[in-house]
Amino acid sequence: MFSNRTGIVYESISTVPVVPPLRAILSALLSSGVVVNLYTAFALQRTKINSLLTKLLLYQQNLLDSLFAILTISLIFTNNYRPKSNSIPVDWVTCYVFQSGVLSRIVRIATICNSVCQSADRFWAIIYPKTYRVYKRRYIVLCSLIIPIYSILTSITRMVKVTLINGSCMKKDVQINKYTSWVLESMLRYVIPIFVLSLLNVLVIRKLYEQKAVILKQTHSQSGTQDCSHVICEQGGNGSISGPLNSVQKNIFLNTFFLAVGLTLVEIASSVLAVMSMFNMVEHSVSSLSRVYYLVAVVLLSGLNRCVEILTIPMLRNTVLIHWRMCISFCRKN
Repeated sequence: MFSNRTGIVYESISTVPVVPPLRAILSALLSSGVVVNLYTAFALQRTKINSLLTKLLLYQQNLLDSLFAILTISLIFTNNYRPKSNSIPVDWVTCYVFQSGVLSRIVRIATICNSVCQSADRFWAIIYPKTYRVYKRRYIVLCSLIIPIYSILTSITRMVKVTLINGSCMKKDVQINKYTSWVLESMLRYVIPIFVLSLLNVLVIRKLYEQKAVILKQTHSQSGTQDCSHVICEQGGNGSISGPLNSVQKNIFLNTFFLAVGLTLVEIASSVLAVMSMFNMVEHSVSSLSRVYYLVAVVLLSGLNRCVEILTIPMLRNTVLIHWRMCISFCRKN
């Protein structure tokens, strides 16, 4: 805060304004991602998925991706939630929650944790099919606790890097080596989640091959009397696995591949920008324009997950096809 001839001027952590044409293009792209996520959530509501945990995690993924896109749009339009006038003081919520970037970080990490829980859901359903339904409520509670707690704990460093003094929100130097801080954040944000994600899927694939459950020829036979917990069905007392096993393999490989590639690309970009920022080659702070473009890229890559989701879940894909045919039929009639 400082004074001039016109009165008191308050400082805030604001980004460089994006030119109006580019702002309109970015907002249109991000808004389309929100629409796709919301439609996928609507299609999930119309789709029968026997596992409550599976359906809950899919819903959460859509909502988290939509929320992250909305936060990015609002960041672009408000220049990192800067007040309309520098004569207006910054309140503590705007400073510590929005301008610090902690809310966007929490939502982003929650999205990653939700993806890890989806792999854990497949792990429980395939490795322990008999107890999957028995302890489903415990699994739901466990995932519901892990996602927010881990996201908040790994994002708290953003909040301690800003300070609010007399209505001005400013950056604050913390008593931690910047290299140590970057390594710690990368470990919590990327290394641990992707390690757990890969481990769970490798164990599932190994289990399927051990039981000779992965088949190369797709089967179209379905039984109306079987209760499929997730993407497999449990039969008899011999513990054998049957059902759409080709879909199991496809789900595991496609979801793991696209998620791992997406997370890797995002973290490589973030790591490169962070290293360049430490050597003063570019600015990649919370108020930098490079961070805005980085968030946009994250949103666009996250939007691709909806396409993979629709393509790899047969029941959801059938629902989308039904809606598409209904739209075509309606357009032809009118």
